[in-house]
Amino acid sequence: MCIFQLLYLYECRPFTDPKDAWVENLEELSVLSVACILPDFTNLYDDAEMKWKLGWFIIAVVFLNLLVNSVLIVLGMGRTLVRVYKLAKVKILMLKREK
Repeated sequence: MCIFQLLYLYECRPFTDPKDAWVENLEELSVLSVACILPDFTNLYDDAEMKWKLGWFIIAVVFLNLLVNSVLIVLGMGRTLVRVYKLAKVKILMLKREK
């Protein structure tokens, strides 16, 4: 299913903002990579060291997603705060001129 979702994202390009498209592609690739690894955790394989390393890989993928999304949220909030500050500054100056 993830492969079809990735094909849809690449062909239709539903996001107008390239940053949103990039994040969505990263998230879909992360889900796909973890989904491909999950069968290795069944009783089909007995190699505990491989399972341990793959488990750390899954943790790293999840952490990377969290980090990227957190950074983008903080940057977006920072930009919004700067815009609000500049707007408030202009409104205060306009109010001072009216008096």
